[in-house]
Amino acid sequence: MKSLFLILCSVLAFFPLLSPAEEAAPGTPDALIHALYKTEENVFSPRENKELAAKFLAPTLIQLFVLDAKRSGDEAGAVDFDVLSFGQDVRQITKFATKSEVTGDTAVVKASFENHGERMVITFPCVNEAGQWLVADVTYADGTSLVKLLSPAK
Repeated sequence: MKSLFLILCSVLAFFPLLSPAEEAAPGTPDALIHALYKTEENVFSPRENKELAAKFLAPTLIQLFVLDAKRSGDEAGAVDFDVLSFGQDVRQITKFATKSEVTGDTAVVKASFENHGERMVITFPCVNEAGQWLVADVTYADGTSLVKLLSPAK
């Protein structure tokens, strides 16, 4: 019985974070954010994987990350935290949900979840470019914005 329980736990560990009932409709801004949180690779490092970044991020955001990487060289860039949890620790996301407001080719998706027991809400302004929804910025409850962090000081 104990071995059956261990096998069941092992199998369940490989299931996605979200159940099919929690999945967003394909081709929607919500689906983009759900897919973003399921991706195990760092989407926010376009210098390392430009093709993956292009599936999720608007070209202007990609350009800002590339510019930041050039400015910082071998050092950490302006974004020295996990973008999807706004923290330093390994993500332990539960109770994930999204809610979006779509206006034409723009949308604002609010992702809410618990990470290490702390309730979080992260906002993803998105744009629809050539029929594909892409993240244009990421903003946090304290007002931090990726675009602002990555933009060169004037």
